[in-house]
Amino acid sequence: LLFLFVSKLIWAADQAEIVYCAGIVDIKAGDGLWREAVIGEPLRYGDTVITSRDGRLEFVAGISRVAVEANTVFTYRQAELRTQKRDVFTCVSGAISLKIGKVLGIAPEINTPSTVTGVIGTEFSVFAGDNGAALVVVAEGVVAVSADGALVEVAAEEGVDAALDFVETGPAAGAF
Repeated sequence: LLFLFVSKLIWAADQAEIVYCAGIVDIKAGDGLWREAVIGEPLRYGDTVITSRDGRLEFVAGISRVAVEANTVFTYRQAELRTQKRDVFTCVSGAISLKIGKVLGIAPEINTPSTVTGVIGTEFSVFAGDNGAALVVVAEGVVAVSADGALVEVAAEEGVDAALDFVETGPAAGAF
């Protein structure tokens, strides 16, 4: 029994589990091979998720639940912060929604081409434009967003709009 528990922890350490999939969703593995997304299958570090206009995928990785919305390119990887490793979620283009649980350890990092976002115990959405601009909208909690050398804390019901050379914060009313 202990062996099974330890095996499950080792399996979970380098991958997430797909818990929802609809429409056309393809995954390009880190080794370049393509596969179709399937509920219950793993999402591994180095994978890129590509959703079609009717595609949507949700996965659970540790304390994080991530929804990859339609028309999105998203990558899942790991990076080292000091001596600890953390998950890195990158929304290359399109939109993702996240719910990050409260944790004492290192929370995941969320990136777009123009922002880096750090969170713990919050719910928010990230929209990445094809031009590199990004919009981060917070539903619950507080999110710290770094863009173009500026660090901004965004509270619940607020958002931050970050182009490659511009950051503006304000109420999130009507952002969706």
